[in-house]
Amino acid sequence: MNDNEEKKKPFKEFIRKIKSVKNIEIIVCIILIAIILLLYGIVREAKKKQAESGNAGATIVETASDEERLAAVLSKIKGAGKVEVYIGYDGNFETVYAFDKTTNTTTRTDDSGGANLTTTVTEEKSTAVFDENKKPLIEKTVAPKITGVIVVAEGAKDVAVRLNILKAVATALNVNEKIIEIFIMN
Repeated sequence: MNDNEEKKKPFKEFIRKIKSVKNIEIIVCIILIAIILLLYGIVREAKKKQAESGNAGATIVETASDEERLAAVLSKIKGAGKVEVYIGYDGNFETVYAFDKTTNTTTRTDDSGGANLTTTVTEEKSTAVFDENKKPLIEKTVAPKITGVIVVAEGAKDVAVRLNILKAVATALNVNEKIIEIFIMN
């Protein structure tokens, strides 16, 4: 029993010291508010990252769609056969949002009508929202720079087919032929 009382003694001492502190309720409230704000920040950051990863998913869908469409067109080239395409990008797609822009211009001359002219221009920008879900209006989506294109085709062993594929890819993607590589599919 003595051991048990000795173990409780430091705890009781700690509780006694806490109770002796003036305004302990205020200190506890401040600590609770700090914890709540910390948790709010963590949850907010997690939601922000989730929204960003949702945009990344859209980017993957867009690039995969471009690759599939290009592969479908290339496979129609005489002698190309089955075709697969990979497009490498430098960065991600960028979304440009529409803005409502308000411009106020004020021009003043001095009281005597003299040449002292003062012009003040004030511009305010706010994101345009036209969606019923309160989503911002997207003005355009800017594609990142294409860094390379890989084409794998069954008919790539024929030089004429390779040349036709090369020209088609360069034209479709508006890229230099130097960043396009064509390989034979096995």
